[in-house]
Formats: sequence, C-alpha cells, structure tokens
Amino acid sequence: MWAQVLRHKYGCGNDILPWVCLGSNPSRLWRGIAKRWHHVISGVRWQIGDGERIKFWSDGWISNCDKLYNLAYGPISDSDLNASVSSFVSPSGNVWSSIWKLPVPQRVRSFMWLCAHEKLLTNVERCKRQILDSASCDRCGAMAEDAIHPLRDCGNVKDIWLRLVKPCYWAEFFHEVFSMACWSIWRWRNEQLFQQSDGIPADPIFNILHRVRMASVAYRHILNSGKHPPSCIPFFVKWLPPEMEWVKVNVDGRV
Repeated sequence: MWAQVLRHKYGCGNDILPWVCLGSNPSRLWRGIAKRWHHVISGVRWQIGDGERIKFWSDGWISNCDKLYNLAYGPISDSDLNASVSSFVSPSGNVWSSIWKLPVPQRVRSFMWLCAHEKLLTNVERCKRQILDSASCDRCGAMAEDAIHPLRDCGNVKDIWLRLVKPCYWAEFFHEVFSMACWSIWRWRNEQLFQQSDGIPADPIFNILHRVRMASVAYRHILNSGKHPPSCIPFFVKWLPPEMEWVKVNVDGRV
C-alpha cells in the first residue's frame, strides 16, 4: 500500500521500475531516494518472463551489456524504441521467429537459424572440439572468432555493412538483405580459409544486392503462379545398421 501511495504522490508511473523524481514538496527521505536512485537502476537485472513489460531497446535486460539503444549503429524509430522484448520473440520463446518466412533461398534461412542458435563452426567452436589450437581470427588476427565476429566485427567485413545501406534506412534493413549479407560473408570467409580463394569479391555490395533481387524475383514468381512455397514433409528418421562387411561411422552433422 505504501508503495502505491508514493507512486501516486510523486508521479512514479505504473511500470515495474518506478520513474523516481523529486516531485513537489518531497520529504527528506524521498530526496535521499531520488538522489541515489540511479545506483538502484544500474544494479537491477531483469527476469524476462513473457517480455511484455520490458522495453527491448531502452531497458537493461541483458546481463553484462549496456542498453541496446546505446549499441545501435543507426537511428531507431519511436515505435521500435517502445517495442517490448516479447515482440522480438515467438510464443515458444525462439528469437528471430520470422527467419523461416524470409523470401530468400532455403540455404540462407538455414544459415540464419544456425546464426541465431550460435551453431556456426567458427574458430572458437573448432578449438572446443580440438580441431584447432588457436581461436583467433585467421583473417584479421582478433583474439577470438566467435559467432558474431566473422559476420560483423572482422576488419574484412565492416566496410561491407557501412556501404550496403544508407544510415537512414538501417531501421528497415534487417530482413532479406541482412540475411543474404550474413550468408554471403560467411561463404566468402569459408572460401578464403578452405579453398584458398580471394574470398570477398571486388564488389561485394553488388553481389549481395544481386542475390537479393534474384531471390525476390523467384519468390514473387512462385506467389504469382499460384503455387505455394515448398513445405516440410514429415519423415521418420532412424538409425539403420550397415550391410554385411560394411562399417558405419556416425558423426556430428556439422562436421
């Protein structure tokens, strides 16, 4: 009851975390609380739950991470700034639930699913499996090539993101162009490391946008023809013993 009285008296709002300000004619106790309230905010960590009441961009809901709007590379619209965590998560709790609806080739959707679940076979993962001795990036020499490094932070690819889209369109960018760019960058990385090719082409932006256009044309053709995109067919998979005088070796699918 006393919390409700204080909220009403000093106009703290109805959010889980109150907006603390001095208000009119504050008591000495309230002055002390308002003066030190920023320490309380900096030490609070969210329990996500259903994510309905947590602001995705403006609340500090990720452990050991600044608020996301302080990390954004481009402007964030007012509607996005007020969006909750739940708007970025499917009812089952899977982030990036719209991946499978992207109008891009299936291999790109599958790749983005691997990204979302941190299943890429980066050097960090290869070290964990004792395939490599060093987790550092082979291209730029960074200390650790984790899932995000080869796609965003590596010095070989930063310029691609800066040139790919104008800053004023960054908030609208994260759809098929983003997924196609991630898939292309990862493919070029693998070609450079394992096939000793030049890796990134002379004009990566044209290459990415050309792939996006081709995928969009193919997707629209399917829709205009009245056909439905290919759907998954349930298929029971089970282990089968090898034939006589044969040996079957079961390995990780990512190998």
